[in-house]
Amino acid sequence: MRTLHLLLLSPVLFQCMHVRAADDAKPKAAGTQSHDKAKASGDASKTTLPDDGKPREIVLPMQAFVQMVLQTNLNYAAERYNVSIAEAEIAAARQIPNPELNYGFSRDITYAGSQRLQSNTVGNIQQLFETGGKRRLRTEVARKSKAATEATLDGFLNQLKSDAAVAFVEALTQRRLAQKSRDIARDMQELVKAQLERYKAGQISEADYLQTEIEEQQFQTELRNTDAQAESASQALGAFIGVEGAFLRLIPVGNLEQPEQKFDAKELTAQALGRRGDLVALRHQADAANSRVSLEKANRIPDVTVGMGISQLSSTQNNVAPTPANNSLVMFFSLPLPIWNQNKAAIENARQAALQAQKQIQAAELKTQVEVRQALTLYRAAVDGVARYQAGILKNAGIVLDARQISYQKGQATLLDLLTAQRTAREVRANYEAALATQARAHIEVLRVSGTWSVPY
Repeated sequence: MRTLHLLLLSPVLFQCMHVRAADDAKPKAAGTQSHDKAKASGDASKTTLPDDGKPREIVLPMQAFVQMVLQTNLNYAAERYNVSIAEAEIAAARQIPNPELNYGFSRDITYAGSQRLQSNTVGNIQQLFETGGKRRLRTEVARKSKAATEATLDGFLNQLKSDAAVAFVEALTQRRLAQKSRDIARDMQELVKAQLERYKAGQISEADYLQTEIEEQQFQTELRNTDAQAESASQALGAFIGVEGAFLRLIPVGNLEQPEQKFDAKELTAQALGRRGDLVALRHQADAANSRVSLEKANRIPDVTVGMGISQLSSTQNNVAPTPANNSLVMFFSLPLPIWNQNKAAIENARQAALQAQKQIQAAELKTQVEVRQALTLYRAAVDGVARYQAGILKNAGIVLDARQISYQKGQATLLDLLTAQRTAREVRANYEAALATQARAHIEVLRVSGTWSVPY
């Protein structure tokens, strides 16, 4: 299997990668190239399964992974089309109605021959002129709707970054647990070997040796499950990448042991209310709703249709009404009379929608304030949990295990005491890794709800 070790991620994509074979001790440097964003996205889409049929490995930190997601995520690419659609709707709102061309012909079917009455050929062109500023208001609604679409895209991007970061933390946590489990497995194998030698020397009973071997075999089963969970979490990262995600094995690296970040609840709340994409989108939607009220009011004003044309009458030799041929210029206009329908229902509908939009903003702002407080509460609790482990639980578990090992070697402790100490140490380590992951997820949630995203790890 070839492994790509990510050294640096440019603002576009990877600037430098080292490619090496898994069985080669010396890494082989790959060429370093700079790419612009478009080219990076295009190159990424060309990723294919290597000739050996195994996915390529890319070792990368969170910042590199999030940047990769922004460049290749298919859902984000699909959401960006909404902005293009909104731009097209603005162009459509600016359109002026097309003129209308009419043509007609009439012929006498009562008389025939020289007694046939005049035939009439009519042609005209007419144009509808919108009144009351309808075109301007229609364009205004479309522009505000586009602003709401762009803000919605920002909100989607913020959520995507958060989801990707949480998935990365999960994969990194599982990988750290798997690495610790492999270290423990090696220690247990050494213990089994030592127990075998002691059993052969008659220092311990066969039951103690078998108990140690059973414990080691059971842990090997746990290790396989841990490795599988780490692999599954790593594979889940591929879902955030584009089509090439199926051909890559992303290996997260990083340090979850980060110092506590100090957050001010009042400042975070203000930032969230001003920056979050979902709130900004709701405000633009409310503006668009208010503009629709004005548009519906303008729709009460009738539009005027103005036209002109030519009417051509043929000559006739009818004995009763002989008439020479003649041409006439026709000019006309039409104006609907707003007697029965004054657009009151549509105006009321738009007003209620505008009032609803205001209530939705108030509800969303209240929810945001609550979310910020909840996120800070959970983050501080998670930080406190990690601090408790770092303050003594981890150290004490190690001290107890070392003491039990020494006591067992001296015959002052039973095998059960040693195995219990080992299990406790493993549980403490697993709980510590879980606490670190909880702290990381809580930190990411604080950044998400406040709309102040930055790569935390």
